[in-house]
Amino acid sequence: MTFEKAHSIYCIGIGGIGVSAIARYALMNGKQVAGSDSAGSTITDMVASLGIDVAIGDKGLSDIPQECDLVVYSRAVPEDHPLRQQATNRGIAQMSYPQVLGEIAQTHTTIAIAGAHGKSTTTALLGLVAHAAGLDPLVIVGTLVPAYEWRTNDDDGRRRSPAPVQGEGRGEVGGAKESEYVVGSNLLPGKGEYFIIEACEFSGHFQTLAPDYLIITNIDADHLDFFKTQENIDSAFYEFAKKTKKKVIACGDDVGCRRVLGDLKNIIWYGVEESGVETGLTLSLQIPGDHNVLNALGVIATARELGIDDEITKKALESFTGTWRRFELVGYYTSPLRQLADSPMLGEGGGIPSPLQGEGRVGYSIPVISDYAHHPKEITATIQAAREKYPDKKIFVVFQPHLRHRTIALKQGFIESLVLADKVIVCEIYDVAGREHGEDISSKQIVDAIPGAIYAKDVQEAEQMIRDTIHQNDLLIIMGAGDIDDLARRIILL
Repeated sequence: MTFEKAHSIYCIGIGGIGVSAIARYALMNGKQVAGSDSAGSTITDMVASLGIDVAIGDKGLSDIPQECDLVVYSRAVPEDHPLRQQATNRGIAQMSYPQVLGEIAQTHTTIAIAGAHGKSTTTALLGLVAHAAGLDPLVIVGTLVPAYEWRTNDDDGRRRSPAPVQGEGRGEVGGAKESEYVVGSNLLPGKGEYFIIEACEFSGHFQTLAPDYLIITNIDADHLDFFKTQENIDSAFYEFAKKTKKKVIACGDDVGCRRVLGDLKNIIWYGVEESGVETGLTLSLQIPGDHNVLNALGVIATARELGIDDEITKKALESFTGTWRRFELVGYYTSPLRQLADSPMLGEGGGIPSPLQGEGRVGYSIPVISDYAHHPKEITATIQAAREKYPDKKIFVVFQPHLRHRTIALKQGFIESLVLADKVIVCEIYDVAGREHGEDISSKQIVDAIPGAIYAKDVQEAEQMIRDTIHQNDLLIIMGAGDIDDLARRIILL
């Protein structure tokens, strides 16, 4: 059984950013789709809004529909998961998310975007450029993109916030339904020749692909629970690049790319240093940071390979406003006047200016950024982008490390990046089921090395610390790949 031939698909882990895109793609191609996840989320709400039957929590462990002829599962779902065992016992074919991508890629001219950092933004940018050029690309990206509007199954062109799914883990978060957080789509459902896909290196995911074009944004130490060593990471990227049929477009400013890819003959380098090809374009990007300049340069180089006119590329890049959880301005925290006046961190220059008036609130409007950064280089890039975008603000970072083994491997890097902020709260480490092996480390070890940093035992304690210490001139950045994003959405609510 193949994905193309399947008539009825059941998705295990349908709340995952990748599997949810496959569910929607399957539905658009006339297949019956249902699925389940261990917990409800923004993504499960969005999928359910399309009319897909989504079961949450214990309800998600009920029987796979009788008519199902293919199970698609997230790579986070182990082989001994009850539903995968049920599929095996019933003789239902199973495919992982990367295997489905590999099959789809075989019928398209495929452009893969890989790298330790920046691949989501680069994928989203290239998809927007290709769409603007009339190429009608199919795009799957590992985040939600406002420019890729999510539409319900009547698809009349209006944007909607979907109704929430019922089941365990649903309901309200801090007084607001998670479904109110909808910010775009992870799928641009084009019917054209090109398939633009974010290709993740974790667990060898991208090895199911043999792309026609490959963008590599950078090569860095990450996912060491799987790769173990930098040498293994380098080897994985090199082997993937060698499978590329036409051109590899790589960042020449990145030492990892230069180290690993330097002997390839089919490579095009981009960058702001001498390693890059002169673009001849002057751009005004809406997304801040030097890292996003590099992302845009990679897209320009690729667009030229596809024959896209520079003016189309320029307009599309300049229209791009960002993605979900990538330096995303989620809203503003209105801090009560009394709280600001009493704050122990009011500090020098913390006088009382004219307050904002609101419904029963008196205080100050403080920007709140949510960012997915969970690697030291990403944290550094985000803080630098914040200083560029908000030069007069004090940078207040609330960071939740993701995975204990990553925290052990990159602890010194976390310290060196977080010290760049003006104020820091570090939450306890976010654990991921199946990827932790009893590693002995705590966020306290990071906090102890950063002067003035504060430790929070959980997200709830971090929220109270923010409310107690925030200053009228702060920019609040809530950062991490775990559930810390819920805090960013919750704290802006009146």
